[in-house]
Amino acid sequence: MDCNVNNIQEITNIKNVETEDVDIKVVNTNQLEINECDELQNEVNKMIERNRIYLNVKNDKTFSKNKDNNTIKPIRRTYNKFKNTLKNKNLKQMTQAGKELEKKMLEEISERRKKNKIKKEKKKAKKLEGELKVGNMTVIKDISKIRKCDKKTKNKIYKLSSEVINKILKKN
Repeated sequence: MDCNVNNIQEITNIKNVETEDVDIKVVNTNQLEINECDELQNEVNKMIERNRIYLNVKNDKTFSKNKDNNTIKPIRRTYNKFKNTLKNKNLKQMTQAGKELEKKMLEEISERRKKNKIKKEKKKAKKLEGELKVGNMTVIKDISKIRKCDKKTKNKIYKLSSEVINKILKKN
C-alpha cells in the first residue's frame, strides 16, 4: 500500500507541475493575444470610422435625393392613379368598340356568303334548265345550251334528247 500511496503522490506532483507550466503558457499567450487584440481593435476602429464617414456622405446624398422626391411623389402618385383609371376606362371602351365592330363585320361577311350562295344556286339552276344529269352523261334539252356547254367542259359526254334531235332535223 505504501508503494501505491507514493505513486499517487508522485502523480499528483507531476500534475501540479504540468498545470503550472500550462498556466505560464496561458499567461504568455494571453498577453500576446491581448497585444494582437489591441492592434486588431485599433484597425477595426479605423475601418469603422472610415465607414462612418463614407456612409454619412452617402446617406447625405441619398437623403437629399429622397427629400426632393418626398415633396413630389404624393402628387405623382395621385396623378398616376387618376391617369391609370383613365387608361383603364379608355381600354375598356376600346375593347367594347372592337367587339361591336367584330360582330358587325362577322354579320356582314355571313350576309355576303349567303348572297353569294344564292347567286351560285341561281346560276346552276339556269345551267341545268336545259340539262338532266344521268351518271356521267348530261342530257341536253335546249339546242342553245349545247355550244356553251361544249366550250366550258370538253370531257363530258352529251346525249341529245329526242325532242332536240327532231328540232335539228326540222331546221335542216
